[in-house]
Amino acid sequence: MKYSLILITAVLALGMGAIAADESKELADQQDAEAQDSRNFVASRVCEGAPFSWEDDKTLVCHREQRP
Repeated sequence: MKYSLILITAVLALGMGAIAADESKELADQQDAEAQDSRNFVASRVCEGAPFSWEDDKTLVCHREQRP
């Protein structure tokens, strides 16, 4: 009986850990998407509607049209 209780407790703990890890990944993905949306909003304002790209986390490049 004692071993059954230990086994059940271990299985429940592993199951709860797996659920928590899955929820944590979903939350991280949602936060990443929100951060990217925020960066794109700021970049569109800074570049005044011109096309832009991010070289890295802190370097924004605004692309301007070249005149012939």
